[in-house]
Amino acid sequence: MAQTSLLTLVLSLPGAILAPAIHEYFKAVLSFRQKDPNPKLQGRLRLNPFTHFEPVGFFLLLAYGYGWGKPVNANPSYYKDRRKGIALVFGAPSLINILFAATAGCVLAVAKLAAAQLGSPILPLQLALAVARLNAPVTWIPVATVVLYQIVYHFARINLSLALFNLIPVYPLDGARLLTLLISPAAALKHMQNEKRYQALLMILFAFGAINSILDPLVNFLLAFAR
Repeated sequence: MAQTSLLTLVLSLPGAILAPAIHEYFKAVLSFRQKDPNPKLQGRLRLNPFTHFEPVGFFLLLAYGYGWGKPVNANPSYYKDRRKGIALVFGAPSLINILFAATAGCVLAVAKLAAAQLGSPILPLQLALAVARLNAPVTWIPVATVVLYQIVYHFARINLSLALFNLIPVYPLDGARLLTLLISPAAALKHMQNEKRYQALLMILFAFGAINSILDPLVNFLLAFAR
């Protein structure tokens, strides 16, 4: 069981590295195109994953399946239309992550269907490893293919989970900025003044597994076609 969990962590590494980089890179580009110079000054207009790496968010992505990258210090005061700029810069990156998740999920669904039509269904990873150890004379996709399938699946899952998680209205998550479009300036100021409390509450919810209990069913439902 421990070996399987460790293997799952290893297979999740590409997704945990790339998904936050995709999210923050597009946020940086979109903010820069809204005349905000900060992303360029911060060196964030690069897709290099380590430019957008944030250790706490990365650890949480691996350990819990939800986390974040290094936040881009976007400044909406530079935007010509502040409301539209905030909606674009802080809303579109999650949509882009969802697009990556959907694309990867469709690839997996087609691959799974094709494998089944060929009489070589893609086995669950644990079963594929057991078959490999036994060298059993059955028709099965080689372990390397199963591993690749799992890497792509975890890439899709992490992109989707990161997108949904980022919509929570707690700084530094994008939902905190998007919330300001829906509430009054006075309420937004009060929310900002209490952000430390909300961050502490978010960490408590992580520790007790509440984030997983709330979001996992939705993620599983949305990716059911790719499993």
